[in-house]
Amino acid sequence: MMNTSAMKGVKTSLVFILIAGCLVFSGCTALEKAQQRREARLAKKREGSVSSVSIEWTKSISEGMKAASLASKPVMMDFYTDW
Repeated sequence: MMNTSAMKGVKTSLVFILIAGCLVFSGCTALEKAQQRREARLAKKREGSVSSVSIEWTKSISEGMKAASLASKPVMMDFYTDW
């Protein structure tokens, strides 16, 4: 039979193991929730990404510059030839 100080040590160890197990388990669920939040943020970003925005092309430099100036947008000019 164990003496009282040995029983106290066993009880303390069991409580410590129980608390550690709870912390590990809650940490795992917290990580899963954080991953789910991250995936939701990324999905939301993809919905409003550049690929879902249409580009209005213009062949007139003056019209394009005027529209860009009014909208405070940058201008991209693409020059191409196949000489």
